[in-house]
Amino acid sequence: MIKLFIVKLMEKVAIVGLGYVGLPLACLCAEKGLGVKGYDVDSAKAALINEGKSPIRDTALEKKLGALEGKISATADAKVLAETDVVAVCVPTPAKNGKARPELCRGSL
Repeated sequence: MIKLFIVKLMEKVAIVGLGYVGLPLACLCAEKGLGVKGYDVDSAKAALINEGKSPIRDTALEKKLGALEGKISATADAKVLAETDVVAVCVPTPAKNGKARPELCRGSL
């Protein structure tokens, strides 16, 4: 019952950053039947994903993404984030002088 409730709350998921973490997460969400909107600042990457092609050289991920063609909608337009129930942010941690500086993200939340 709780699982059903959680899935009902999360019918539409947005993934911010469609790289090594975000794209596999988007695939997993789509495999579980969730509506997935992917956002990335790289419009060429978004276009490849919409064609069912992976911008990452990974055979297993390429097969998975090809099988999920049409179940993940990718874009470089951040407006799609407002159309979802949950947003997962999968972007690199900001760094300064080679040191991780996660506090630099605070202003963007």
